[in-house]
Amino acid sequence: MFALGLVLSLAQGVPALTVAQREAVFQAAGAHFYPERGWALCYDPEHPFRARIAKFADINGDGRPEAVVEQDSPFCYGNHGPGNILLTRQANGQWAKIGIGAPEVFGDDPSGGLTFLKRRGVGRWPDILVKRVTSYHCDAIFRFDGKAYLLDRLRYTGQDGKTLTLDPRTHEIGCAPK
Repeated sequence: MFALGLVLSLAQGVPALTVAQREAVFQAAGAHFYPERGWALCYDPEHPFRARIAKFADINGDGRPEAVVEQDSPFCYGNHGPGNILLTRQANGQWAKIGIGAPEVFGDDPSGGLTFLKRRGVGRWPDILVKRVTSYHCDAIFRFDGKAYLLDRLRYTGQDGKTLTLDPRTHEIGCAPK
């Protein structure tokens, strides 16, 4: 494998991480290393999709980094975009998953990864926008409650480009204004 001192640049906006740092993040996300294709959250037998660290930054202002690990794969996540896992580095240096919605990996629901918004929940964690692929152009916005991210509101964008905020208690995920 690579020398431990080797530093890799992963993606635009993601700082260079050592191999050991990358391995710790991927392992905490539940990814597996496959010699023929690298790290993967879900093994796609037909396509060599790899997991990647899409974001590595302090998103809640506690002085410790968070990481978003994502992977594209129609086999694993449908045609809606990448599966995502949000991790935070704890005070003891270990990584822990932060649940978003019901599953930690979004599965068939999200598209285009996670977008962190300015509005914040408990512990200064930013709200997260998950774009959805529906005929109604509805996005889900999750808010941190101190333990996990839960669905807070829905955002519908009409054909005229106007945006409405909808209460998830009265609208389904594949939403349209009622």
